[in-house]
Amino acid sequence: MADQLGNHIDTGAPLKSPSRDRFTAGPVLIVLVLAGAFFFSTYASNNFDRYGNFWLFALLLAFVAAVANLVLLMIRLCRRRWRASISVAAALGILVVCFLARYEILFGIDWARFQIFRTHYIAALGSDADPTSTKGPRILNWGFYGYFMTGEFYRKLVYDGTDEIATPKGFESTRVRQVVQGTMENSLSNCRPVVRRIEGHYYLVDIACT
Repeated sequence: MADQLGNHIDTGAPLKSPSRDRFTAGPVLIVLVLAGAFFFSTYASNNFDRYGNFWLFALLLAFVAAVANLVLLMIRLCRRRWRASISVAAALGILVVCFLARYEILFGIDWARFQIFRTHYIAALGSDADPTSTKGPRILNWGFYGYFMTGEFYRKLVYDGTDEIATPKGFESTRVRQVVQGTMENSLSNCRPVVRRIEGHYYLVDIACT
């Protein structure tokens, strides 16, 4: 409070602190870094046998960040700091979306990898101008990992000019099984394959074996 001459008069009332109700990018940046570390380490571990179990550490940090952001969001909402709550809510939203779409995101990394090295893969596997209907699918090792608790997991990039491998009974075909079996140690009878098309006649085959 001030008098007519502009002199401050101490009334004993506490001075108001600057408003803290503002949007901050910190929580969003933190979860983006954690999500990037998780997907990078997961993909490297699943395909190149790199970074060991670092993805578990990144996942744990992401979980801790989610709990911390949830608590912080509740506190800010109770204090009616609406703008500050938006940044925390956005960070939580990113974590939830990354968790729900984790398989699609990892497949997106596969697609990007194929596009970046497309010329190499086409040269190695063939193209539509060189159909393989009489010789069976052509296969390139895409990735591999194995843990004593989960068994072995093979990843294959496959070119099949007939697209038979993508049919419901594709892996029941002798033509397909013989070619795929020749690229792995486990018997296909103990494995569960999942086929996803990358583009055209090129497929990514994930084979989980027990």
